Amino acid sequence: MDNIFINEALTIGINNFLNNTNKDDFITIIVSTLVNIYGQLDIINPYKTNSENSFDENITKFGFTKEKLSIFKQHVENFYLSKDDKPNKYFNEIEKELIDMYFYKFKSIKQDDTDLDSFKKNIQFEGTILNEIYSINKKEINKYFNYKIKNKIMNINYNLIANNILNKEAYSYVGYSYDNIKNMNEMELDVINRKVFDYFKIDINREDRFLRLQQAIEYYKDIKKENIEDDKIKENGYVEFILLTAFVSISILVLAIIVGVLSR
Repeated sequence: MDNIFINEALTIGINNFLNNTNKDDFITIIVSTLVNIYGQLDIINPYKTNSENSFDENITKFGFTKEKLSIFKQHVENFYLSKDDKPNKYFNEIEKELIDMYFYKFKSIKQDDTDLDSFKKNIQFEGTILNEIYSINKKEINKYFNYKIKNKIMNINYNLIANNILNKEAYSYVGYSYDNIKNMNEMELDVINRKVFDYFKIDINREDRFLRLQQAIEYYKDIKKENIEDDKIKENGYVEFILLTAFVSISILVLAIIVGVLSR
């Protein structure tokens, strides 16, 4: 084959992807999965410019190391060279490496359920045809993926949580302090954030929801300030009334005493 890009396996996989051929071939699915994770530009542009260095930089930009990438490339090539082996010892290793790539991306860029569902369609879980043909341990990929999901929920990157923390004052309106919030995981924080937006009657899907939240907080603060001032005015007026009443009562009493003395 002429114009080999990285290795023969990846070259065939990319060509299949571009030509929309052999879509059910595992080599093609590997490339489709890479495109799903990194985007078509990051995978196809290095191929078109024949720049392995650009390909490597794109694959490692979320934290997947160059050492792991080198092993991944070799696994893909080895699978291709031994594709007649059924089962194939490289199949599960490649699947786990692709799963690793996705979750490295998750740590750097927040992914929603739609992204996750799209990614899962590319993974050869137990029960898929390729898993039945090539996997030595048919449950291993499921277990590995579920392990990663569990870690995703329990050990979510702090920066992602920090980016979702609302105005600190906002939480006080729904009974939470900042100390409560900063120790929550993403799922817990999402529940509380929804309570905050519900409290202020703000549609959580609005693009300007954060601006509206800030405006609502300022409005509530002004209302609270006015109420405090009104209470002070009422309190001061009540005190003045008591003092005036006392003064009048004392004046009347003194006058009565004087009148009584003079009338004797």
